[in-house]
Amino acid sequence: MSKFPHKTSGELRQYFNQQSLEKLLEINRSYGPHFESLDAQVDGYKNTLKEANRRLVYFTERHAAHLQTYEEAEIREASYQSTRKAMLSETDQTDRLLGLKALGVSPMELYEYEERCLRGEISKASDEIQRMNTCIANVEQKKNGAVSELRILNSVINAKRELIPEVASNRLGM
Repeated sequence: MSKFPHKTSGELRQYFNQQSLEKLLEINRSYGPHFESLDAQVDGYKNTLKEANRRLVYFTERHAAHLQTYEEAEIREASYQSTRKAMLSETDQTDRLLGLKALGVSPMELYEYEERCLRGEISKASDEIQRMNTCIANVEQKKNGAVSELRILNSVINAKRELIPEVASNRLGM
């Protein structure tokens, strides 16, 4: 991020002009670690982005494969419903209850549950990708602001350095 986010270019130039050359050089040196920190943030976001992209591809492929099993799930569901209907026709309540418990969960319910889970994972990965792209853009914007500040700072430093030989020669009487 810029080190002086609440100052306009003009205010920043004025502030820098009020500082001594030594102070300006100190500020200039402080930008090194500042840029390293910003670069580290971007690298971290990019690593997270890469991992989120991998997850998105993985879950998208799994979802596509899962969709291919729909007809198979329908066939299993028909068999399940037939068996369930036979269990419900059982006159003994205990046999009916035990039969239904043994029958388990509907294949179509399992299919739909798996599809919801996969869509949820795809959505989470997509959201994370969007969030990481936003974070990267924000840090890059802060970095651009810091570069602009550094350009102003360097121009003021150069101007002050040019004045130093003039001041020294004026003191010597030249």
